[in-house]
Amino acid sequence: MNRHLLIARVIPLFAALLLILTPHVARGADDPNMLKNPGFENGPMGSPDYHWSLNNWAKNEVEAALDETNPHSGKFCQRITMKKIVDKPDVQFISRVLPLKPNMTVELRFWMRGNPSEKPVMVQFRKYPAPYTTYWKAMISLTAEWKEYVFRMPLPATLDPEQTGLMFDLQDENTFWLDDVSVKQVPAE
Repeated sequence: MNRHLLIARVIPLFAALLLILTPHVARGADDPNMLKNPGFENGPMGSPDYHWSLNNWAKNEVEAALDETNPHSGKFCQRITMKKIVDKPDVQFISRVLPLKPNMTVELRFWMRGNPSEKPVMVQFRKYPAPYTTYWKAMISLTAEWKEYVFRMPLPATLDPEQTGLMFDLQDENTFWLDDVSVKQVPAE
């Protein structure tokens, strides 16, 4: 076989192999969603593929369920309800630990709706075990219709990469629905 013909065939294969094997981190905005089950289609809660959990540490009367009445997309969305405050007004809907790193810039996107209330839903990247460090947070005022929220933020150098995840924190007797959540690494601005 002609040596030049062999080189002409090998170089494109080598280039394709490099693209496949190059870590997604090097590609910036093309990174995949760090969250598993972002649209809540792999349920129910508690199943191995669900990847989300409810933390009702204050022992309030709460309910978390997949809802197929009015999802933003797909078949289901996630509904979180605090029916009655028994102790402290707090219930947390949390992701599993995410592959976040100190100084990483991420984009958080999600769709949310709920019963408008005076108390917003708190969204945060947080270290789960004590001392429960919050690395970023936003307060979301609920609207009756689906609304997309988009945040881009650099994570601090102090972030714990082994124990940090995403949390939605309801602090009122209310209901909210959540769908199509994503956390992606993006280039620093």
